[in-house]
Amino acid sequence: MRKKIYMFFIIVAMIFFNGCDKFSLPEEMIQKPNMDNKIAVAEKVIRDLPINYELIIPKNIEEGSAINFADLTGDGKEELIAVYKNKDKLNEYGIIILKELLGTWDQLYIIDGVAVEIDAIMLKDINNDGKHEIILKWLEEDEKIRVEVYGEKNNKMFLRFEKKCDDVEIIDLDNDNIDDIVLLNITEDGQIKASLYNIADSEGQLTNDIIIPSDGSVRSFTANSGKATEVINGIFVDVQIGIYSGYTELLIKKDGMLKKVFSKDVEDFGITQSMTITNDADIDKDGIREINILYKEEPLEIEIDENLMISSNNENPTIQKWYNWDGASGIIPKVDVFYDQTNGFRFYLPKEWNNNYVMEVNESKKIKYMFIYQRDEYPIRKVELARLIVIDDSYLDDFNRNASEAGRVFVDIGQNNGKTFKFYNNKNDSRVKKELKVDDEKIKVNFEIFR
Repeated sequence: MRKKIYMFFIIVAMIFFNGCDKFSLPEEMIQKPNMDNKIAVAEKVIRDLPINYELIIPKNIEEGSAINFADLTGDGKEELIAVYKNKDKLNEYGIIILKELLGTWDQLYIIDGVAVEIDAIMLKDINNDGKHEIILKWLEEDEKIRVEVYGEKNNKMFLRFEKKCDDVEIIDLDNDNIDDIVLLNITEDGQIKASLYNIADSEGQLTNDIIIPSDGSVRSFTANSGKATEVINGIFVDVQIGIYSGYTELLIKKDGMLKKVFSKDVEDFGITQSMTITNDADIDKDGIREINILYKEEPLEIEIDENLMISSNNENPTIQKWYNWDGASGIIPKVDVFYDQTNGFRFYLPKEWNNNYVMEVNESKKIKYMFIYQRDEYPIRKVELARLIVIDDSYLDDFNRNASEAGRVFVDIGQNNGKTFKFYNNKNDSRVKKELKVDDEKIKVNFEIFR
């Protein structure tokens, strides 16, 4: 009995964490008749597997699970696609496909493969014909990825596409309802080659290649696909330059060809080049990806006369400045983020302050101040917009007593890991420009504590 209960929960987990179903809400996951049927057939798969086979979850658990369901034949009914490993043979894996016919589940096809592991399995209707293709990413011994795309014809699966690469992105770049396949490879001279393939009506025709430049020593990169604007999809490639710096390239499809947006050549990486390695993400969860360029304010020293030099006594921190592509060849500021990994928080600076603030940090063992000043006249005249504080709980009583004696009101944000977070909003100071004043709630909401 205990074994059956254990198997039940394992099966449910396999189905629920299936990245191909794209469930986003719990109530969408629990479709009783459909779920009962899936659990029943999953039990059959586990029961009927040869003793030397075991179900496995691909390395990239966001792209597929051990047991997956999709309509491969276009008849409106889902087939079962299970991923397994041969325990008796090194690096031997397989995909078994079952189809329901007249109330029974029969084997439709088996895909065998040899690799270090299965990196991912994706199920996508690439050419918008009502049939999902199976996309497999096999990780090989040379650390390359072997990409295979299988389609269905006459109740049989056939190999439509097979190539090796360092990474692959599959996305509809031009909104024609047909997915594009872009393979990315590091070349022998340390550049990155991006190759666009069309497999809509063929076994994979190369459309064009482009070179994403580097300093000639690139060993790795990161690629992500998604919305670049409201109406344009793209592939963001984060390229390392040297040891510490980098830039983000954006690939789009224009006039049927793959194009790059920012870089020119190895002498000009474009406007996204940063003093540190860049990355991209949908930082504000609006569905459009942003590009991150780290920025650090240079220490300001202003000579009043030959006898007087004014400068900041505190540290200017590094700020994550996130940008959106403007749809042409430029970028638009989206949001600035101060990230403090040590104390476990990030602060999204209000949009009203964009390009109008300077931040200074002053830190001791028990307290950390982040002073945010109005940029005008800084540092001759330091007009505070707000102040963020991280207080060690052992010092909290002393801090509250000192603040009370000074008549200054600090707003509580929260507590975590022996730290208390507060802020002071200087919005009532007449020296603060009207357009830079924000309410307390905006500061509080923009302060994110990691749990």
